[in-house]
Amino acid sequence: MENKDLYELLIKYKKGDKQCFHVFYENLKKPVFYNIYSILKNKEASEDILQETFIKLLENIDKINSQDSILGYLMVISKNLSLDYLKKNKSLKIDDEDIESKERTAKLTMKRSRVSYLAI
Repeated sequence: MENKDLYELLIKYKKGDKQCFHVFYENLKKPVFYNIYSILKNKEASEDILQETFIKLLENIDKINSQDSILGYLMVISKNLSLDYLKKNKSLKIDDEDIESKERTAKLTMKRSRVSYLAI
């Protein structure tokens, strides 16, 4: 699905068509999930962050315009939420070097997801 189609789904959702968000979510959940999982390596935490990512998108829906890459926007949100999760999670010991490594991995995953998404 192209960016303009995704944007149209968000516009319809804002106007009250709740089914449009379901279509939107189903089209984008896999690449976003893979981005999160590449950072966290934990399925349950990744699923939680996936939900938070889409909630964050909805909270900021009025800031999105037709020129924005919606998948790119979701990838940035999911990366930031994942890194925040790692920083806040007391049971995981991470340092700045590990965070930088995770950020590099996330960037590579974002590129791969974008290519995979475009091939669909």
